[in-house]
Formats: sequence, C-alpha cells, structure tokens
Amino acid sequence: PKAVSWRMALSDHAPAIGYLGIEIATQALGGFPLGRDHVDRLLHGFLAMVARRYSASPERDALRLAGNRSQVERALRFIEDNLHADFALNDVCLAAGLSTAHINRCFQSEVGTSVWQYVKARRLERARDLLNDTALSVSQIAAACGFASASYFTTSFRDRYGRSPVAWRGGVEA
Repeated sequence: PKAVSWRMALSDHAPAIGYLGIEIATQALGGFPLGRDHVDRLLHGFLAMVARRYSASPERDALRLAGNRSQVERALRFIEDNLHADFALNDVCLAAGLSTAHINRCFQSEVGTSVWQYVKARRLERARDLLNDTALSVSQIAAACGFASASYFTTSFRDRYGRSPVAWRGGVEA
C-alpha cells in the first residue's frame, strides 16, 4: 500500500519522475535484467529531474548545470560509440537521461549545436579520416560512418568540405 501511494503521488505531480522511479525499482527487484549501466543512466536522469522539480535552494541552478553537463557528456560518449550505427534521438536521450524536449537545449548550451548537427559533423570527420587513411570504397565508408546511402554521404561531404569524397581522396581541387 505505501509503495502504491508513493507511485501514485509521484505520477500525479511528475509523470516522468514517477515512471523512472518505477522503472528503477522494477529493474532492481528483477535483478537488473537490462544491466546496472542501464539502471545507472535511469538513476542519473531520475535524480536530475527530482533536483530540477523540487529543489528550491540557491544551489539548484548549479546542480542543474552540473547535471546537464554530465548528461551531455554521456550523450557525447553514446554518439562516439555508435557513429557507425543507425540510432534515434530517443537512444541518445536514454543514454543521457534527458527528455527529447530538453536534450537539444542542453546540447546547444554545452556543445553549441543540435544533436543531429553534431552527429552529422562527427560522421563526416570520421569519413574524412577514413578517406585519408584507408582504401575503403566510398560506399563502404558511408556505411561505416552511419550514412543511410552513399549518395547522401557524398552530398553531405561535398557541402562540408567543398569536394566530393573521391576528389578529396585524389587530392583534386574543387
């Protein structure tokens, strides 16, 4: 009964906090079926949300900024580890412990760009390095860097670097 009233109270006032609390408890009671790292990410998000919602102290803003910074760092790690993969914004949000509505604001504040602009820039930098250091084909590099198609990769690369990937590799000027 106490657990039910606790869940209901949190859910009535802050649905996201209630959801995370229930998910953390479920994971812990179930022996961490999704792993302790997953629960750590949930817990960081939970604590940040509680601090933002209920703290009325002058230290709240400092705590919020520090929390956002560590959450953005977790998002950056996730992105770096998954540059080659197809992932959604929700995957980045889960890794960071931020909502989809909040992640771009935090990213803009800490990194100076949106999540997807950052992902695209990092993928293009990785592709440029592969063009310089490997003999992989343009299609192979596009796939290895998480681009859905070689044509989109080529267009994006030309927009960023002023040359096509083939011209970049061959040292041809634009």
